[in-house]
Amino acid sequence: MGAYYMCALKQKDDETYTIYENKYSLKLLEHSYIYDSYLLEVKKILFEKKFNVIWLCDYCEDEEINWNKLSKVNFYIKKVHGSKLRYLYNHTKKVYIDYFYLEGLYRKYQNDNWFIDPLPILTNSEIDYAGGGDYSLDDARRGSWKGDLLEVVYDHVETYEDVTHKMMFFENKIIDIDF
Repeated sequence: MGAYYMCALKQKDDETYTIYENKYSLKLLEHSYIYDSYLLEVKKILFEKKFNVIWLCDYCEDEEINWNKLSKVNFYIKKVHGSKLRYLYNHTKKVYIDYFYLEGLYRKYQNDNWFIDPLPILTNSEIDYAGGGDYSLDDARRGSWKGDLLEVVYDHVETYEDVTHKMMFFENKIIDIDF
């Protein structure tokens, strides 16, 4: 049947994560594309605000981030304009992703507009494939940003390492681009 996912966020002073849900629980790849409305709405929440982020699976067995024990906030998904959502900073690892550059890389290596956004894969609560509709490749990057402090900004101000070229995800292959 497959696993379902929603984003869970925690700000600095919060004791636990809060799940940001809409009326649909979705399989991972059903809402992991760069222009998906749920994903854009989550990025809008992260705009110029720092949160610890986990893309939480309903199969997660960790008691501290258990789907059934965390509070949930329903939020209405509006049409979100993504132009201000340029950089994704990982303040924990001191790295960033440039979404404008990432989209250009995707266009070079892929012929359609279904670009997988790295955010749900990197912050995934599960490091293994969890059934139909999930990201199925054995990829060490999966979950590597789970719980890290993230922020979305438009102006590039930090002196972090640019890891954009390492953050392309495809449904059926891993491409290693050497720069």
